[in-house]
Amino acid sequence: MYLSKVIFAIGLCVSIRYVSAHGDQPGEGEETAQDKFATFTLQALMTSVIHKVTADFENRLNATELKLERALTEIQGLKNENKILANGLSNLEIKFEKLNYQKPSKNTTGYTDRLEEPSIKNTTGSTDVLEGPATNATGSSNEPELNQTETNPPGECLVDVMFALDGSESIPPTNFEKVKRWVIAVAQRINASYPNVQFGVIQYSHYFIERGLEDQPYIRTEIRLGYHTDAEFERSVNDIPFMGFTTYTAAALRKIKNNFVNSRNFNKSGNAQVLILLTDGKAADRNYLTQSAQMLRDIDVIPFVVGVGGSVDVSEMKIIAGEDLRVLRSLDFSDLQKLNINLQRYISCDGSA
Repeated sequence: MYLSKVIFAIGLCVSIRYVSAHGDQPGEGEETAQDKFATFTLQALMTSVIHKVTADFENRLNATELKLERALTEIQGLKNENKILANGLSNLEIKFEKLNYQKPSKNTTGYTDRLEEPSIKNTTGSTDVLEGPATNATGSSNEPELNQTETNPPGECLVDVMFALDGSESIPPTNFEKVKRWVIAVAQRINASYPNVQFGVIQYSHYFIERGLEDQPYIRTEIRLGYHTDAEFERSVNDIPFMGFTTYTAAALRKIKNNFVNSRNFNKSGNAQVLILLTDGKAADRNYLTQSAQMLRDIDVIPFVVGVGGSVDVSEMKIIAGEDLRVLRSLDFSDLQKLNINLQRYISCDGSA
């Protein structure tokens, strides 16, 4: 468009010069005036056109620079988002690489809290639930073999203590580390009070309904029930990785029962069996909580339940503990160290526990 204006201006100037050259020859003075007029007209037109073209070019250039700046900003934003996403994926990969387990998935009907109990009929016709110990990749058992023939000498105090740690996603990994430090401190205090204490730890989170109890990667015996020095136990607890999924507490109680039943001290006279379960929320399988808690009472387990935070269901805690004195509350994970679990009330070292 602007090129046509330039051509028009040149054409106008040429036309004026042509008229001047081929018209009447009035005289040398008039010809000079016409030449000056033509030159002035051409200069004015050229100046106007050039000014407009220059102004429009500058506007277009500024608009293009603005678009480029916006595009660069968007590109930088995309780079930042990709970096954040890459870091998140990297952290997720590290987490699952550390866990080295299959991530739980939803089935077509969603998660369910249905627990199937394998049962064994005894000679009296009653049903008793008992599942065998888990096996590792080599086929050997992860639990100590059951030996019910051993008896402890009169007056010897035997105590089996199982810690059950809530590994649900509502507990951040930083708080799970606080839980582990609390477990170590409690175990050291118990170890100092009783001469023969076996400790074990399970972590519980998700339950796969299509698998047996001993094939659950997220309801797992982290430390099998046995004798450990303070240093050994501390090292083993510190090595426990955080799961971070759902909360199947009733299934965890069944797993705990199997740990106690397969203890070398099970059925020994005077052996005290203590459960210390920590939770920060509600059970995904509440419908089976009463039944599973009764299984522990049937084998004389003394359960303590520690609830952390404001989301715990106190009624569920009481179902597991059996009595209010064994229900403990902590406002947050930093206050766990202040809790006092009074085993002396329930454990006797004279064989009458």
